[in-house]
Amino acid sequence: MEKYENPSLDDDAFFSEKTSEEYSEISPGAWKQFLNTEEVVFRSIHQENNFYLEKLSSDSLFAQKQEKADIHKAEMALAQKSDTFTLPEYLKNYVDLELNRQTEIERDSIVVKLFKQGTKFIQSTFHSSTLEILPQVVTSVRSAGIAERMPAILMEEEVAEEDKITYQIIKESQTQAYLSINFNMKKNPYTHVTLKKNDRMLFSNSINEHEMLNFSGLGAGIYSIEFMGENITKSFDLKILVD
Repeated sequence: MEKYENPSLDDDAFFSEKTSEEYSEISPGAWKQFLNTEEVVFRSIHQENNFYLEKLSSDSLFAQKQEKADIHKAEMALAQKSDTFTLPEYLKNYVDLELNRQTEIERDSIVVKLFKQGTKFIQSTFHSSTLEILPQVVTSVRSAGIAERMPAILMEEEVAEEDKITYQIIKESQTQAYLSINFNMKKNPYTHVTLKKNDRMLFSNSINEHEMLNFSGLGAGIYSIEFMGENITKSFDLKILVD
């Protein structure tokens, strides 16, 4: 078999300095290999150009497959997270309440949670007064039986010197709370009270001579409580979360 040396494609002298007669003397095998190499190079360049243009087009097959792959990866990641961690329902409700609150005028508020073991104070926001969380000692606001069984949240608001309002929240059942409000004031300026849930009136009455208010059967949601007197009003929101 005839042996030949492959021409170097980088050697310009090999091609430029040869005459037509000298080209005819080049081995046919060398010509065939050169032409095959040239065809492969141009075909690769053409394929790379087409692939690059396909990537640039949002309607291309490559883009569609890439989008499906990205969606599949995201679904797998979410599925893995949901298997290992589930957001508690009460926390979802709390986030919803906070998002709604941020779109409204800032109001005084108390947030509590009912869970299996009892009640838990989450947070409070009182702008013109201070609210202190007191030791969880349950007084007899309804019956000794409820007081013994249900842990309570006791809060005291100082509205003026020696004038205080006490709020007590007791868990009545797994999904309902009991609210007691006591006015410890030299002279209570409030004579009427209203209770609303989602802007719907639930209760409206005069404040009794003992200056104590009791509300039972309060389930999950936002309750607006307003005290009214002559030329004076006071209101706050009670937000109850249920685990």
